[in-house]
This record gives sequence, structure tokens and C-alpha cells, in this order.
Amino acid sequence: LVVHDDLDLPFGTVRGKINLNADLRIGIKARVEAIVHAKNVTVEGRLNGDVSADDRVELVMTANVDGNIKAPKIIVAEGAKFRGSVDMGSARPKDQEQPAKSKL
Repeated sequence: LVVHDDLDLPFGTVRGKINLNADLRIGIKARVEAIVHAKNVTVEGRLNGDVSADDRVELVMTANVDGNIKAPKIIVAEGAKFRGSVDMGSARPKDQEQPAKSKL
């Protein structure tokens, strides 16, 4: 599933891969079995699979996630269930990868 606008999944089941250039909300009655990527991801229901975001992943108190999370910002509410690993690292900007050469 590739979408260019925000996607709200209030209920139902989605399997496969979700790739968004916008925000994704997995509703409290939704079940997602997929590899997920979006700008921001909010999980209220169940997610089985890895999730990554350009900005933020948020697990609200009703969330149940079994998979790895990769995002610069991760919010986990009290009561949310999560099993997996977290990666909040980010690549250094290209202009900082190599030390600057100075001319004397």
C-alpha cells in the first residue's frame, strides 16, 4: 500500500507493506501485520511488524506492538505494550561526515 496523503485506519486488518509520505494512524480496532513507514505513526491498536518514521512514532496506552521501531522521536504511553528494539539514531549530515580540511 503506497499513499501520498494521511491515512487513518480506524478498524480492520491490513497485511503486507505500508509506505506513506504522510501520517499514519492505526486505530484502536485496527490490526496491522506489515512493515510500516510514514512521516509520523500513531498506534492505538495492534501492530505486528517493524515500523519506521521520518519524525515520530507514538504508542498510546491501548497500543500493542510486536516489532522494531526506528524513528528520531518515540513516545510510549503508560500502559502501551511493546516487544522489540528501538533505534533513535540518525545519520550525520553529509557535510559533517568528513572533517573539514584547513589551509594554512
